[in-house]
Amino acid sequence: MESWVQNYWESDIKQSLCDYIEIPSISQQFEANWGPEIENATNHFVNWIKSQALLNTTCEVIRIGETAPVILVDIQAHGMADDTAPRVLFYGHLDKQPADPSNWDAGLHPFKPVIKDGKLYGRGGADDGYALYSAVASVKYLQQHNMTHPHVMILIEAAEESGSPDLLLYMDKLMPKISHLDLIITLDSECADYESMWITASLRGCVVANLDISVLSEGVHSGMAGGIVPSTFRIARSILSRIEDEITGEILIKDLHVDIPAQVREMAKDVAARMGRSVITDLPFVDGVHPQNEDIVEGILARSWRPCLEVVGADGMPPIRAAGNVLRPRPSLKLSMRIPPGVKGDDAKQILKKIVEENPPYGAKISIEFPFPPSTGWFFSNTSESVRQSLSQASNKFFGKPLG
Repeated sequence: MESWVQNYWESDIKQSLCDYIEIPSISQQFEANWGPEIENATNHFVNWIKSQALLNTTCEVIRIGETAPVILVDIQAHGMADDTAPRVLFYGHLDKQPADPSNWDAGLHPFKPVIKDGKLYGRGGADDGYALYSAVASVKYLQQHNMTHPHVMILIEAAEESGSPDLLLYMDKLMPKISHLDLIITLDSECADYESMWITASLRGCVVANLDISVLSEGVHSGMAGGIVPSTFRIARSILSRIEDEITGEILIKDLHVDIPAQVREMAKDVAARMGRSVITDLPFVDGVHPQNEDIVEGILARSWRPCLEVVGADGMPPIRAAGNVLRPRPSLKLSMRIPPGVKGDDAKQILKKIVEENPPYGAKISIEFPFPPSTGWFFSNTSESVRQSLSQASNKFFGKPLG
């Protein structure tokens, strides 16, 4: 199998994946004119699927109004009766996060694929272009070797990086086809290493918000107004301190925390025992910088089951080279709030809105808006024994190590 996959990668996947990387299919949250490149990526995937000549397969693009489209590949069972065969759905997405070429290492570019030290670099290759190719490869191997496989569907959406705002609409539309599934495989997560098979047992939700602060109708010279007009930066800092401890990074809002199950703590201990300090050292820290918590288990729990806040963007602040001695009248900050499984995204949204907007310092005009629906995390605690055994057998057979 390994040699077949390697040959298939070289002959059918690698060039197509590189061509996909060259398409700047930036998700709609980050690109106003997202339509043309999303369409290009959609057509690229559809054309590749059709070129693979899978048996008893249909491929269609579903559209609802002006929303980003969805690709559905439908493959009938092979070697068994289709009407009684198990039904499996693979999930992936073709839209991408934005990319600033200036932040990439020399010789690399987000939309110019480069293979370096056996790894393919370029925006979207791992998140999440590989999903379609992996799903098709698994089916094609079985068909070419005349092995049985269940009824398989592959759903590729085009707005995941924007929070999948329309996915439920498509799920409802496709319900006659995708209902009564026996297994869903989401190919859009990370693994701890390439030495074992890994599954994702939980995922945090995310609330994206724009925080706007206004104290002046126009910019005023700091020599005239500094000391009278309150600094918008200081106001922003005080508002953020309502949410998190600026020293430790701990989120101060109790309702955004959950009791971490004992089962999860045991999982974290297992991962820590297997991965050691690579959980920390694999991150690209600048020399001399240390993590918030040196304890590996606590670090794993912090990144998977505890809330955290990050300021990911700003408007209303000029770049350094153009910044004069002028008070900022109305800056905006884009916030990304990760919330643990068990906290509903809509609840977190309302909690943040209340905490941010009440009692504004100096009577400043403060508002927080949510450009996209918040997502809710999940915890899959009850994997069926048959599925877990199959995955464990596969990990031991092909990697020689237990399932992670």
